[in-house]
Amino acid sequence: MRNNFKLSAVAVALATITTGAVADTFTVDQTPGYGYTTTINTDALTSVSATTITADTITLAGADLATKITTNELEVNGPVTVDNEKATTTVDQAGTPATTPTFGDDVDGDGKPDTLVQTKEQTDTVTVNSQSQQYNENNLTFSSTIEKGTQTTTDSYVADITYDENGVATYGTNIPTGQQVTSDLEIISEDTIIVGKEFDDSTTALTIRNKNAEGEAESVLTAQGLTTGNVTADTITLAGEDLATIIADGDADTLATANTYTDTSVATEAEAREAGDAATLAAANTYTDDAVAAEAAAREAGDADTLATANSYTDTAVAAEATIRADADAALQANIDAEAATRADEDAAIRTELAAGDAATLESAKVYTDDVVAVEAAAREAGDQAIRDDIATKVTTNELEVNGPVTVNNVKSTTTVDQAGTPATTPTFGDDVDADGKPDTLVQTKEQTDTVTVTSQSQLYNENNLTFSSTVEKGTQTTTDSYVADISYDENGVATYGTNVPTGQQVTSDLDVVSEDTIIVGKEFDDSTTALIIRNKDADGNEAQSVLTAQALTTGNVTADTITLAGADLATTIADGDAATLASANTYTDNSVEVEAKARTDADTALQANIDAEATTRASEDAAIRTELAAGDVATLASANTYTDNSVEVEAKARTDADTALQANIDAEATTRASEDAVIRTELAAGDAATLASANTHTDSAVTTEAKARTDADTALQANIDAEAVTREAADKANATAIAKEVADRQAAITTEATARETGDAQTLTDAKAFTTSTATTTLNSAKSYTDTKATETLTAANAYTDTQVSRVSKKLDDVEKTSYRGIAIALAAQQQVPNIKPGQFAVFGGVGHYEGESAGALGVVSALADGRTSISAALGVAGSGEVGGRVGVAYVFGGN
Repeated sequence: MRNNFKLSAVAVALATITTGAVADTFTVDQTPGYGYTTTINTDALTSVSATTITADTITLAGADLATKITTNELEVNGPVTVDNEKATTTVDQAGTPATTPTFGDDVDGDGKPDTLVQTKEQTDTVTVNSQSQQYNENNLTFSSTIEKGTQTTTDSYVADITYDENGVATYGTNIPTGQQVTSDLEIISEDTIIVGKEFDDSTTALTIRNKNAEGEAESVLTAQGLTTGNVTADTITLAGEDLATIIADGDADTLATANTYTDTSVATEAEAREAGDAATLAAANTYTDDAVAAEAAAREAGDADTLATANSYTDTAVAAEATIRADADAALQANIDAEAATRADEDAAIRTELAAGDAATLESAKVYTDDVVAVEAAAREAGDQAIRDDIATKVTTNELEVNGPVTVNNVKSTTTVDQAGTPATTPTFGDDVDADGKPDTLVQTKEQTDTVTVTSQSQLYNENNLTFSSTVEKGTQTTTDSYVADISYDENGVATYGTNVPTGQQVTSDLDVVSEDTIIVGKEFDDSTTALIIRNKDADGNEAQSVLTAQALTTGNVTADTITLAGADLATTIADGDAATLASANTYTDNSVEVEAKARTDADTALQANIDAEATTRASEDAAIRTELAAGDVATLASANTYTDNSVEVEAKARTDADTALQANIDAEATTRASEDAVIRTELAAGDAATLASANTHTDSAVTTEAKARTDADTALQANIDAEAVTREAADKANATAIAKEVADRQAAITTEATARETGDAQTLTDAKAFTTSTATTTLNSAKSYTDTKATETLTAANAYTDTQVSRVSKKLDDVEKTSYRGIAIALAAQQQVPNIKPGQFAVFGGVGHYEGESAGALGVVSALADGRTSISAALGVAGSGEVGGRVGVAYVFGGN
């Protein structure tokens, strides 16, 4: 498919003319590569349809079309439609070409053919991916189709044959005479989404269809309901109630009754078992707890005294040692603090010297930057004017071309000031240009930070989808306005300030997204599935998404009066299922209860008889057992008590003996430790004194050495500084000479650059800036080297920053200027007074706009609704470089009849 076209104000307007076009001639593109065109006289034609129309002039209703567009007299009657199809063919496997030659006719009657006709045929295995957009009075349709199969290309050629005196043939050059392409394709997959009425008599709906190897699927959403294959949702509401709750509550009563019966039986059995074991366990636990408590109390009392004595001794020794170490650390810290203070003072002096050097370097860099920016701005302005003149000329001569798909990308942003900030103005004096010792200008900067809400709405329409987005952002917006006023002085030196002249405005924003809504109809990306996608993000950060495809709906909540599942009402299906389940359960329960009741009655009768017999037997045996138990318990208790008493007495004696031996060992250890501690203290005292003396001596020596070294270094530094001042003065004079030469060289280079720009030679700005040649000799022990290095680094960074900022600012200025001019041109082209039309009628209008060298064309449509008072209009404009803008408006008439 050949998709080449010329886009200009004339071509845009011509695209919507349905009443016809009349031209002297127009050319129709033929098969690419063969170089043929067909010229047709159109005097008798009432309408023309072609991919590309090329004409010197086009006459419409007796008037020149360009004139009608310029004077805003162009009218279009009838519906506006869009039918755009894009097909891409990929060769999966190339076939083998086969050439068949045949001889042509004997035109000159010499008995020999005069031409050789050759036919070359090649059959390839291909995949054809087609995408289409259709917009008419009924609907908006996006389609995507993938087909696979074979494609046969047949090329025909003809070559002249000449013969020499011996009849030997010579074949001329093969000239292409045509190409024929035939396809045998099978649809592999197809995606379609239709918004509106599919046919004239259809119901308004959103229809999504999909066909692939697995089958066909369709989802249809109308005002009455949704029909789809599969619904995936977090919740579904049916007739005002949550569907999951309805299903869950269906079996709740039956389950509750069964659970209650089971719980009662289990509780009764558990209560009986627990009561049987409680008394025995309580008696055993009481006896054991008493004996264990007595033993534990005795052990804890003995261990507590020993532990307290040992802890007291340890704490005293640790406290004494900590006091000694703390005193030594305090003295050492005092020496460290004194040294730190000395170093801080000297470092501050060095920083002061460095800051003075950096300030001078920075001032030099600023002067360099201002000069470069001024020169660059002048050069760019001249280049921009040349570009504007070229665009204006091409628009006038219909030579402006745009290749590629046309898209709509319209963004509207509204900023609301929630709380205005307090403006703060900062005045500063400018330079003393005339060197009279007084500033010549007063520069003022006014800054104001407001709390704002920014609401943005965008419309995007391309070959894949139609997207509407709405975003709310909140935060701060800072506006900085700059002004300059001239200062004049009378003979007494009294200043008079002139009018403040604005020199620029800068707006910066710090915004957070508060909410965001997006709806996408079609394919979100090239390889996406055709769908309706709705996304939402609220102020709390909650995100939600609903996706409707041909196969299924995925959403968070579904609310419906009725839901049909597999052809049957879902509520009826659930109710019928619950009723059948309940009836079956009740029948089973009744039968089971009846059988169980009879079995339990029979078992209870037999059990009661057995219980009565057992009771008689057990009463007799229990009497005998009680007698034996009474005698046995008395003897067992006496034996157990005697054993416990003996064990406790033996344990008490053993613990007393062990405590006596332990105390003796503790006393001996205390005596030994006291002796060793005395020796250790004596050694520690001597060692600490020697260590302190050595440390103090080392510190005093180091401080003295450091003071002398610093004094010597200061003397050397001062000498270096004095020498550096002399050297720098000489270097400054040399730099002044070099700078003057550089200015002359730069002016010559700029003149050359301007000449090169006018002739179209893209000479880079970098060639005119070959200035910076810095050398740095690093000597870390020399203050002079350090200062020179820092100055060089600062200047290099400033120059690099300057070059980057100049390039960036210039590019931004170019883009902003061109975009604003094109936007104004689009706005001018899209303006149209609403005509007086009747309810139900449509009117189409077009226009062109021109502003500061930028041109644009626009088309629009207006309609009156059935009430006769409301009218709706919309316009879409395209600028010379593909920028697209649009507007939508509503008008309502009050009063009158």
